[in-house]
Amino acid sequence: MIDIHSHVLPKMDDGSQNREESIALLQEAYKQGVEGIFSTPHFYPKRDDPEDFFKRRNHSVRDLLSSGNKILNKIPLYLGAEVAFFYGMSHFDGLSDFSLGGSDYILIEMPFDKWTSEEVEEVISVKKTAGLTPILAHVERYLGFGNKKYFGYLVDCGAILQSNAEFFINGRSKRKALSFLKKGLVSLLGSDCHNLHKRPENYGEAVDVIRNAKKRDLLSSVAATEKQILAGARPVTIELK
Repeated sequence: MIDIHSHVLPKMDDGSQNREESIALLQEAYKQGVEGIFSTPHFYPKRDDPEDFFKRRNHSVRDLLSSGNKILNKIPLYLGAEVAFFYGMSHFDGLSDFSLGGSDYILIEMPFDKWTSEEVEEVISVKKTAGLTPILAHVERYLGFGNKKYFGYLVDCGAILQSNAEFFINGRSKRKALSFLKKGLVSLLGSDCHNLHKRPENYGEAVDVIRNAKKRDLLSSVAATEKQILAGARPVTIELK
């Protein structure tokens, strides 16, 4: 169980607001059986400078590691970013710096409106041109804009679609979430946790829903995708202090 999408780094964005909250989120993830977690703070190219972003991220990591809490030795932490879509991203020289743990995978947040074919093709070009496999964050949030019609095409072109655990936990969307997983429209899960209460770590709850629906084979498929990402990813080490 690898939480591919979270906001556990302290004071990076609208996620964890301090070191103590970050530690509590990691402890909860471990308690739920999560075996590794990617911290993917928001990167908005229209307002963030890449150099400043990475400086802030490094500072946040050092702040977290300086606690010396034992949880940091129990659950591997990987760095990444949730990169907001922008035109030309496939040709941006520094795009690989935002990858998940230094792997060939990158988490992308799509526009919250009706996508254009040009936007979809730009995402596909991330793989063709930049050599990075795009992972589209929380795809269920784009359904209300009529973007489901692109899901199959994106998958066929090599993109990976990630859904939040809440999609499976919520009784109103659980059936659709399981259907997406069965059809291969969703291949990764993430908690997208931001805090301890309103947006908590809940990856384990989603896994329980899938297991209770007798879909263990689908969990194996998710695990296989996670393994592919981990093969090229490097966790943060205590030596970073």
